[in-house]
Amino acid sequence: MKKLSLRFISLCLAACMLLALAPAQSAAAEAAQHDIPLMSLCRTQANAVPDSGRQFDADDGVFAGVSTLTAWNNNEQIVIGYQGSNRTPIVINNAAVNNNPAGGNGWRSVGPAAIDAGITVDTATAFQIKFETTGYENIRFSAAQKSTGSGPLSFALAYSVGSETGPFTAIPDSGRDVTRVSNDTYAALTPSYAAFELPAALEDQGEVYLRLYLADCALTDRANGNTSINDIEILGDVRDAGERPVDFTALQDAIAQARGTPRCHFANDAAWKAMQCALAAATAVRGNPLATQENADTAARNLKLASLTHGWAFPSIHLTAENHPFEMEREIWHSATASVTGFSAQGDFLDADVMLRGRGHSTWYNEGIEVKRPLRLRFSGEPRSMMGSEYAARDWILLANVMDKTLQRNDCAFDFTRRMNTTMQYVPMGQHVHLYVNGAYVGVYLLTDERDVNPGRMDLTYDPDPAKSDYFIEYDVRATEDGNVENDNYVLVDGRPYDIRFPSSGSQRRAQSGYLKGYLTSVSAAIQSRDFDAVTALIDLDTFVDYYIVSEFFHNLSLHYSSLFMYICGQGDRRRLFVGPIWDFDQRYSGRPRELIMNNDVSWTEFPPNYWYANLLEIPEFKDAVKTRWNQLMADKVPQGIAAYMRCTAWRYRADFGRNFGRQTIFNSFLWDVASEANWFDTRVSFLNGHFNDNAIFSTLYEGSIKNWLLFILGFGWIWMWF
Repeated sequence: MKKLSLRFISLCLAACMLLALAPAQSAAAEAAQHDIPLMSLCRTQANAVPDSGRQFDADDGVFAGVSTLTAWNNNEQIVIGYQGSNRTPIVINNAAVNNNPAGGNGWRSVGPAAIDAGITVDTATAFQIKFETTGYENIRFSAAQKSTGSGPLSFALAYSVGSETGPFTAIPDSGRDVTRVSNDTYAALTPSYAAFELPAALEDQGEVYLRLYLADCALTDRANGNTSINDIEILGDVRDAGERPVDFTALQDAIAQARGTPRCHFANDAAWKAMQCALAAATAVRGNPLATQENADTAARNLKLASLTHGWAFPSIHLTAENHPFEMEREIWHSATASVTGFSAQGDFLDADVMLRGRGHSTWYNEGIEVKRPLRLRFSGEPRSMMGSEYAARDWILLANVMDKTLQRNDCAFDFTRRMNTTMQYVPMGQHVHLYVNGAYVGVYLLTDERDVNPGRMDLTYDPDPAKSDYFIEYDVRATEDGNVENDNYVLVDGRPYDIRFPSSGSQRRAQSGYLKGYLTSVSAAIQSRDFDAVTALIDLDTFVDYYIVSEFFHNLSLHYSSLFMYICGQGDRRRLFVGPIWDFDQRYSGRPRELIMNNDVSWTEFPPNYWYANLLEIPEFKDAVKTRWNQLMADKVPQGIAAYMRCTAWRYRADFGRNFGRQTIFNSFLWDVASEANWFDTRVSFLNGHFNDNAIFSTLYEGSIKNWLLFILGFGWIWMWF
């Protein structure tokens, strides 16, 4: 009972003390709302040099991280700080004052004499202070200044909100004369502004620029002396927090995500430390009772970017989805968000709404590769540029390249075709990326274009007249599957299906499928007749030759059964069937298994033969066109550069590629595979160069020998065993 009484008395005393202290604490809290340093900058050491480029960074203050000091003349940034002879810490030297309309060096000053020179507060010589005032009011400015005996005397203030180049608004009654003294030391500086009240227009702003511009008309067009500034401070009072409720949900989510990001996701200590610094800053904002909504949102964004930007050479794509895309049916679209980090400040973005679905056939359905599958990505809103593309699009492709031990065959094929300067309408872009799904690392992917009609890709136009409309098709033996209907989704020519990709409307396809089938039937008949004039009246020779050379060089396996894209465009006598874009070069016959990789037979037309190209190769004029084009490419060093491109890419980004194979242990010896593949390319160049220039070797129509059929079956047997 005694112990209980003592405890009760202690609690009562504590409560009394708290009540007694409450007014004092309230007063202290009230005091804490005023005279908050938003930024400050001081340099006492002589001959101070800028922190970066032509900029001094703030030392302290709530917004120190975004606050700077620069120098301007004629509204262009100029040199500030030590130039070999100065001693005052922060100085504009007369030699730095340039851009005078009259030529030569000279100060630019606002005043009566400035009218004829066209000098305004925007173009006068000035110190410029950048700072932020979000959540603060009653903004005040302090500084100390001096000039040498013949340097500038009078200054005044002007401001701009949101733009470093103005236009600037002059602040009334802000003129000040500074001390002129030849003693170039920090001690010679004297206060010029002391808690000078700035206009209300600068309150609660995300980006403010304050200029101390030269208002000494006597120095216009002269280059005498120098001038210095120091002890800069911007103060503010906290705005009424009751009017500014803050939602910390996004910040809390970002903090939780950052704390759950493992160290192994980061390429180096610098990237890891950057995330830790952003986490510390975000945590401080979360615990700051004076934090504003903009503070919280900015901290959340900065932290999320830091936690998703891992310092690797390849940029990253982060997908977040309720349903994991690898576990859904390939054809089902489902919602997600996508973030891109590590590419550029302009190209990175967070949490864009997208739709996802699977794509591909062997790379989706083969057993053993479910952990890394290819995806289609569609932006739900406006089209977006991706990885620096000059065009925006809604649909993009993430290629897993899981069948390719080098991860580079598609990229090399794209690079080869770009170097050709082909007349195909476009060549798919390619950017290696690290892919994460729901925070888990998946591997290295190749981000590339969807094959569709879109600015920057296929430029095709629909016309109700079938003979005038453009068409985009794909030769794909699987076009008859998945419930597709003849003449609605595809047309059959010589028993081979051609998928109709444009026109995209079902009714349009049905209305024009008859014309399309007739045109392709005419092309097929002309090719099989081997009449060069008849053939070139219907097809574009240049793109057919280019596609053959790329396919032959890369021993393209898919050419026989899928991914052969073509388009019909042009009017009247100029109407032709073109080939392109190139696609699906991750597999080739002699690339798998490894024992067959040096088999340089020209055998790709045998399993089964692409009968169009098989017949074209029997036309002397077509073979001559191939020979001429190949020799032109050899002269331009196009084929010879692919092996070096693959080797250099693999070596330069070996750490990034290594992350993929740490995850996907089915393939190993990455650099060995790259070396083997690159050596194969070197041999391929030599072989094809002899082949295309020796008419005796430039062979007749392939019928498919028993030997090559056996090699084909053995090759797929090895692949089956491998997986």
